[in-house]
Amino acid sequence: MKRKTVSMAHLDRVFRKTIHEAYDYTCAYLDCPFCWNDSMRGSGGLVAGHIECAHYYNRYRSSGRWHPDNVAGLCHGAHAFLEHNKALEVQFFTKLLGETRHDWLVERHQGVYRYKPWERWEMAQHYTAQRKHIERRRVEHLETGFIEVVSWD
Repeated sequence: MKRKTVSMAHLDRVFRKTIHEAYDYTCAYLDCPFCWNDSMRGSGGLVAGHIECAHYYNRYRSSGRWHPDNVAGLCHGAHAFLEHNKALEVQFFTKLLGETRHDWLVERHQGVYRYKPWERWEMAQHYTAQRKHIERRRVEHLETGFIEVVSWD
């Protein structure tokens, strides 16, 4: 029997869509001077008009590439601003996650994670289910704003 597998690019797309939905297509940077925290749902993917998955630790390390604590939904301007101001980025993620989760993320980043193809497939299934769950909550319960994503691991 052939094992299930998925490409990293496919998993990246699934994870990105889940993060976008979790943040309700709105920038997480409070009082953002770049987008004024307007919803970017249905913006068509324009560079200056869409939400981005801003990774705290770069994507090249699998330790946080697909972990919800390692990303925030930010507009292009806030993403670029924080990326070039590391002290503010640390402050932003510490406030977003809280001290305990931030410290855990720093510790997780030190580890080496190598995901097998079948694990990536499971992650894609998990994050697809998470996105659908968030979408249902928005429709059925009229919830707005950030809805937390449960990590695969």
